[in-house]
Amino acid sequence: MPPTDSFASERRYAMAGDAASIIDAYYSQGIALALVTSWHLANVIQCDVQDNRLDQPYIRRINEATRQDWHMLRNMVREKYTPAIEDPRFFLLSHVLDMMVFWGMGSTRAKLTRWLVDTDGDTGRETPELRRARTALETRLFYSRAPYWAFLSPETVQRLQRHLQGRLAERARWRLENGVRLPTLTSWLSLTAPQPKVWKLPFARASDHVDMRGRDLVQPAALRPPGTATLYDRLPISADTRLAWVLRLRPLALMATFAAAYTWDGVDTAVRRLRSRRVPQPSPQDITR
Repeated sequence: MPPTDSFASERRYAMAGDAASIIDAYYSQGIALALVTSWHLANVIQCDVQDNRLDQPYIRRINEATRQDWHMLRNMVREKYTPAIEDPRFFLLSHVLDMMVFWGMGSTRAKLTRWLVDTDGDTGRETPELRRARTALETRLFYSRAPYWAFLSPETVQRLQRHLQGRLAERARWRLENGVRLPTLTSWLSLTAPQPKVWKLPFARASDHVDMRGRDLVQPAALRPPGTATLYDRLPISADTRLAWVLRLRPLALMATFAAAYTWDGVDTAVRRLRSRRVPQPSPQDITR
């Protein structure tokens, strides 16, 4: 359980830093969560001290969303410390789901960075546009309240994410326990190559080593190996514009990618289960021998 239910209190105390947000170091996100929480707390304190107004709705929002954010980070980690992590498909799809959560808040974090750079943390330097940005950030700067989750409550988002992670892990453990061999996968996600080639999964054989790495969508055609540039690469578009497109579209693209891969993973595993009931399968020990 997280250390507290009250990250901010109407009694004018707050929990910050490791005391409130420490979590497994798998993604080093405990520090990120602590810093974001501290930014929210600074807004509450300033409003109370300067305007003599304790923003109680904001305090409740901080407590509700930050608690669910903590649980979402724990959901990412828990199944990765079970035997499911030995399954290549689980390893890939679990991380795609994680990136979907992180990058779902990417544009919001970019707005925070712009606000910090332009104001140096001093609200007295805010322009009307930056003030509107801070108001939006006070609502959306949480994993569980990212704009892409529409009108879902933070708890609903967290429970859905936990369910998806759990189903992926359950399927992976069944495959491992029943000696199902899958192809070896190589993949990583990056800022400019955020889409793994999951469309290769249905066509890969168990003995294959499949390169799932996504294509860099920002690299100019002139910097690509000879013969590899596409029509998209040759479009007269600056690298900054391409990067802006990637930042804006990658959460939606990852959602679609994950939804398709998750569905296929479920269907494929269900078919394998049906077949295993009809044909005796060798045990993992027999396969090892």
